[in-house]
Amino acid sequence: MEGYSERKFYDNSVPVVKDQSDAIPIFIADVESDLPSSLSIEHRRYADKVGFFKEEINSAILSDESGNISAVLMNKLTKTRFLLGSKIACLPSGIYAIRSNLSNEDALEAVLGFGLSSYKYDRYWGVLHVRLLY
Repeated sequence: MEGYSERKFYDNSVPVVKDQSDAIPIFIADVESDLPSSLSIEHRRYADKVGFFKEEINSAILSDESGNISAVLMNKLTKTRFLLGSKIACLPSGIYAIRSNLSNEDALEAVLGFGLSSYKYDRYWGVLHVRLLY
C-alpha cells in the first residue's frame, strides 16, 4: 500500500483550482530570505515591523495601492498542528494559491487543516434547544 508521504498533492496548491492565474499568492516564510524576490521592499518592511518573523504573528495580509489583497504571508514558527490550513480557511473570500514549496507532509496537513476548519456540521442546527436552569 502506498504511504501518504509518497503521494503528490496537486503541486501543493491548497485548495485545488484549475486556473490559478488570478489566485492571490500565499507565501510561506519563516525567515525573510524565504520571501520571493518579487515582493516589494515596503511589504518586507511591513512584515518585519509587525513581528512576522518573531512568532508575534503567524500571518499577514498584504495590500496593493488600491487596497485589494495582493498577497498573504504565513509562517510555521508556531508548531501547532493544522495551523496553516486553519489560517487559510479564515482568509477573506477569494481564490488563493500557495506559491511556496511545501513538503508532502506539510501539504497534507494544510489540506486537512483547511478542510477541518471549513467544515460546519449543521444538520441539527436549530433542532437542538438549550435551556438554562437556575
